[in-house]
Amino acid sequence: MKKAQKLFSVLLTLMLAFAMAIPAFAAGEVPTGTITINSAANVSVEGKVFKAYKILDAQAVDSSDINQGVIYSVPAEMADFFSAYGSTMNEILDKLNGTEIDLNQFAKDALAAAKSANVTPASATGTEGATSIEIKDIPFGYYVIEDASTSTPVVALMLRTTEQEVTLKLDKPTIEKKIDGDKDTVSSTTGLVDYNNAAISEIVPYVLTSAVPNMVSFSSYTYTVTDTFSAGLAYNADSLVITIGAKTLAKDTDYTVDVTANGDGTTTVEIDFINFIQYKANAGETIKIEYTATVDTDAVIGEIGNANTVNLTYSNNPDDASSTETTPDDVVYTYVTKLVVTKTDEDGNALAGATFELRDADDNVIASATTTAEEGGNVLTFTGLKEGTYTLVETVVPEGYNKADDITFTIECDYPESGTDCTWSTTSTTVTYNTTAKQFETTVVNNFGSLLPETGGIGTTIFYIVGGLLVVGAVVLLITKKRMSAETSK
Repeated sequence: MKKAQKLFSVLLTLMLAFAMAIPAFAAGEVPTGTITINSAANVSVEGKVFKAYKILDAQAVDSSDINQGVIYSVPAEMADFFSAYGSTMNEILDKLNGTEIDLNQFAKDALAAAKSANVTPASATGTEGATSIEIKDIPFGYYVIEDASTSTPVVALMLRTTEQEVTLKLDKPTIEKKIDGDKDTVSSTTGLVDYNNAAISEIVPYVLTSAVPNMVSFSSYTYTVTDTFSAGLAYNADSLVITIGAKTLAKDTDYTVDVTANGDGTTTVEIDFINFIQYKANAGETIKIEYTATVDTDAVIGEIGNANTVNLTYSNNPDDASSTETTPDDVVYTYVTKLVVTKTDEDGNALAGATFELRDADDNVIASATTTAEEGGNVLTFTGLKEGTYTLVETVVPEGYNKADDITFTIECDYPESGTDCTWSTTSTTVTYNTTAKQFETTVVNNFGSLLPETGGIGTTIFYIVGGLLVVGAVVLLITKKRMSAETSK
């Protein structure tokens, strides 16, 4: 899940630098300021206690002009915590400003460390009807602010102006859908991907990833995953596994599954989490949903692909349990193709009585078919292929014709950089891809006449046998004539 999405929490935005003019300070005076926390739509500060823990000190380079820069330093009580981020202040700042750090997790870890080190926080409470609260007269520094009612960090921010404002935001969960390329049957697909290709009857493995949202303001929470399979994908119910962190959830105890066959051939699978609010303390932990689908004979053939779509419906108002919001659809695609074989004689006429086998790279027979005398019966279709190397073998030859040579060819699926359509291709000169019909094609020609025997066959043996019989016949005839002549002369 993208880092920017993770920072949505109740949470605010990370504010590390501001450039606002402030009053001048006398030499040696430590500047102070105020952090104002504002309510927002559907989430209020009313009745909440917020605590600000300073985890880094900040001193102005020029106390008369804070905009000249700030020198940071690690307080003694936070030294052990920050030692994991670097041995110098520059190393620590580089780490915090880099892309390796999950800032949401950093805020949680820093809050725990500050509490463990007995850092004294500044605090403020939202009174009845309040739309904002102020944490006043605190020294400049880097702070982690906690919602004390739940012990959850709200934001990590740098106070370096006299007035700093943050606005509460509800955590908006997201969900991401991928195909597990390491578990599918296509060797060229690795890792978690948006596209793959498969043959009919093969399994497509899916992974859905989300995170437990921050539910500090909620007393109940809706969390429902809706997955829609296109007509060519059959959901395998027994493959479903759901985990939150290290815990594997149990069907009908932790969640329910409702499978609906729709009139348009698609299938909708709805996963509804039971009492999801029980995971409030697990905010930020990964939710992983894994399952498979089988590519069936209703699969779309060609470049469009077989879509699998997911979205997430979640609570968006702590004061209204029925109020929900749904994420945009996240879609992945599985592509399937086919080979069309046309059988003719040397004059281009349709030819019946030829049987073909299509074999994979391991010489396994994928399918076989025979041409017939019916109109169009000389056109055979091998449907449901994925990328790979194949061999087309003529196993039964029409009477009076010579056997066609085997045709070995390789097909590839080139996935789109964006959009949905893939591009199929082959380097074969015998098999071509028809960009209009969206299919691979080849024509197999049988020449009339039987092949003469080759050297080492039975060709000369038959002549030896016939010649021997003729010699024997001549000898028998000669002996018979002599006997007849002898009897006549008596």
